[in-house]
Amino acid sequence: MFTALLEEQRNAGRVPSGVCVMNFAQPGFGFTQSFAVAQDEIPRRKPALVLWESHGDVREYVMFDEAAYLVNPPYVGALARLAVRPDGSMGFNGLPAGLNHWLFDHSRAYEMLALRWGQVEPARPSFDERYRRLKALVDTAGVKLAIYVATALDRPLSELARDTGSLPGDVEELAQRNDVPTYLLPRERIDEDYLALRLDQWCHFNAVGHQALAKRFEDIVLGALPGGAHTGDATPRS
Repeated sequence: MFTALLEEQRNAGRVPSGVCVMNFAQPGFGFTQSFAVAQDEIPRRKPALVLWESHGDVREYVMFDEAAYLVNPPYVGALARLAVRPDGSMGFNGLPAGLNHWLFDHSRAYEMLALRWGQVEPARPSFDERYRRLKALVDTAGVKLAIYVATALDRPLSELARDTGSLPGDVEELAQRNDVPTYLLPRERIDEDYLALRLDQWCHFNAVGHQALAKRFEDIVLGALPGGAHTGDATPRS
């Protein structure tokens, strides 16, 4: 995990240690779940810097009984985002929560029907709306915000870095409009061999990749921290 390596790097030779890096990411979490964690942890921990990772796509997941369900278009449902009931399951309007939960958990036929035609909810918040909610939270806590965008590792990093579409337009526009330090990982690791760093073709790095990320994020964190100075050539996109 590059966050643990980053903490080790920043504390090397320091007695007592002075840097704490906390990672609250969870497999399958979409913005709604991550923001719920942030609402508890940011005011409680009051970190100097919050790094918000954006994958640059619109996929949203719900974890239910150790299974991750994609719950937004065009993956399931009638081309609309499926509503998630308080018990964590998906289902139909008017059905009692307990019965819906039991049926979703025990009947594969009901599960498939619920995923295809179940209750839907309004469209998910736009990136700009999600940013405003997070920015209000970090401002209240007096915390600095930076964004980094993870992309697929399906081609050379230099090619991804040149691809103007690899950084979503709404992220780029938001960064320019609000002067938010924003980093695209391929641009930060442009000279690296992506095959040596990746665990898979998506956005997951292997052990070597996490070591490389930790080294680069040290520069990013120092550059984004209030009053911080770059130790390398990482520059925020704004």
